[in-house]
Amino acid sequence: MVRRDGAETRRQRIAEINRSLKGIGEKGVQLNKFVAAQMLKTGLTRAKILEYLTLLQEIGNITIDHDVNSISEVPDSSIE
Repeated sequence: MVRRDGAETRRQRIAEINRSLKGIGEKGVQLNKFVAAQMLKTGLTRAKILEYLTLLQEIGNITIDHDVNSISEVPDSSIE
């Protein structure tokens, strides 16, 4: 049986959200709609999803623009 500690669960959730964002392109998606969809899909809170999205932005996978309420993919992002 595989041991699932908190760090592994967190890693899997971040990877799942990252996969959900693949293919959105530079045009992007609405931030609030994406967060709401992820809340329904994963059961995570808005704060936790935003935390994971911020982490993905910090490593260069996505760009979050709170002013226009959008998430867009960074071109040529090779970080998985």
